[in-house]
Amino acid sequence: MIYKLTSILIFAFAMFGTALSQTREIKVDFSIDGFSKGEYHYSTVEAIEASNNQSFIGLTAFNKEAHLLGDLSFRIYAIDGWEAWQSMELYHEVELEDRTVFEAAPITVSFDSIQFRSNHITDNAWTFRLYFPQGNGEVEIENTGKKSTAVAGCPLPIYCSRYCWGENDCPADSTPTPTVPTHLIVHHSAGFNTNTNYKDVVSYYWDFHVNTNGWDDIGYNWLVDPNGVIYEGRGSGVQGSHFSCMNSYTLGICMIGNFESQAPTDTSIGSLLNILAYEASNFNIDPDGMSVHSTSQLNLFNISSHRDGNSSTAPIGCPKGTTCPGDSLYSKLPEIRQRLASKSCMQGVNIEEKELSVWEVYPNPAKEIVEIKGTEEIVEVSIFDLSGKEKALDINYTNSREAKVNVIELQEGMYLLKVKGEDSERILKLMKSK
Repeated sequence: MIYKLTSILIFAFAMFGTALSQTREIKVDFSIDGFSKGEYHYSTVEAIEASNNQSFIGLTAFNKEAHLLGDLSFRIYAIDGWEAWQSMELYHEVELEDRTVFEAAPITVSFDSIQFRSNHITDNAWTFRLYFPQGNGEVEIENTGKKSTAVAGCPLPIYCSRYCWGENDCPADSTPTPTVPTHLIVHHSAGFNTNTNYKDVVSYYWDFHVNTNGWDDIGYNWLVDPNGVIYEGRGSGVQGSHFSCMNSYTLGICMIGNFESQAPTDTSIGSLLNILAYEASNFNIDPDGMSVHSTSQLNLFNISSHRDGNSSTAPIGCPKGTTCPGDSLYSKLPEIRQRLASKSCMQGVNIEEKELSVWEVYPNPAKEIVEIKGTEEIVEVSIFDLSGKEKALDINYTNSREAKVNVIELQEGMYLLKVKGEDSERILKLMKSK
């Protein structure tokens, strides 16, 4: 017997009732829907009603069972009949603990029917999501004239705001988690090298991340298209979902495109430099330095990439061996760090830590006791978490120029050690380890 698939058609409306995007959600239980032939289980054919003005159609799928393997494929009925079966790709960016996710390459031809198949029966049904962008028009970028609050003060570059690319169709997380980043993570989207309607691409990634991955918002803080247009994702100072479940104290910037072999455009690299400069100066991050990222427990370049988290064994992490941001873009990161460090607006960034060389602070990372020795008299030592809350700790001033801080009661992570001397006051990052 052939059972009818459950299919839901959803229209998303913005202001004045204008349809910005349309999604089609199709639930398939291969154990009861359709039929089996050989090693594969086939769904029934699903009719699709879509207009011809889409620049592409996105297709993703998820199953509420984690760590599934096997082949998940689809085929479409286009003008010349059924096209060949196309395999969907297992989502390789993170290991999601509550579901398995697959993604297809963008569909760029018109079709009126679709069929799915799998070589694996699961306990739960699959949910396939078709995303039909409606062509959001020209990019209207915003120039805030805002500068960072750091000494250097690199400006916030002009960008396409959330309303610019999503209007009311792609709402932001209503309860975002703030973060004070120590590391800026560069990504690539691993797709859309040929599509030129990048507002549609950004809105598709919002739908993918929210409705397929189950996240609260688009995973990235900022995105950059090949034309150099910057798109606001979660924005500055908000924790994202982009660094293999180790997102605390990071911001993620995604370059739209697949840069395994193709190089990013010079224009897009220029915009990447501008948004990195703003964030680095805003949070006093040394663009050419290295430091311990507390969540991944790795010593990373302050400007790193997604793949740099692959070696983490932190309990909170879920790395999956990603190659993001692609070999071509990854090879450019040393030059990007150097170019950032030489920007005139970056001069002075992280000066507090560089001037702290008059003090010796060790060990760092520390498990129990931190010793501080200085070239001037120590007046006061205090320690804060990254939210600015002071921690009450046992501090022993052994002599006028030495102090010991017992940090054994602190949870592992990053802290700010404030040392007030007779003639100066300095701040240093301190890593508490297990």
